Amino acid sequence: MAQIILITAANHQTGEDQRARLLGFRPAEWCQDNLKLDPDPIALGTRIELTRSQHVLVKVDHEEGSLAPGLYPSDLIPTEVRELLRDR
Repeated sequence: MAQIILITAANHQTGEDQRARLLGFRPAEWCQDNLKLDPDPIALGTRIELTRSQHVLVKVDHEEGSLAPGLYPSDLIPTEVRELLRDR
């Protein structure tokens, strides 16, 4: 099972740290089919620089199907991901 994670960027003006929140678990194949994942994973343990205030990443710990271990950014916005998770 893959973890679907919402990363919220740090807000230096208010002193808030970057946060990660687990949105749910789904099979890696479901994530690949539904979440428009980037084909190239980010290596686990890599520091991530966010370009938007929120990002959805799919974390794969062990090779599952065609997905190698790593973090896969989703092209969907968090609201779209939450709707997909709620519908299934």
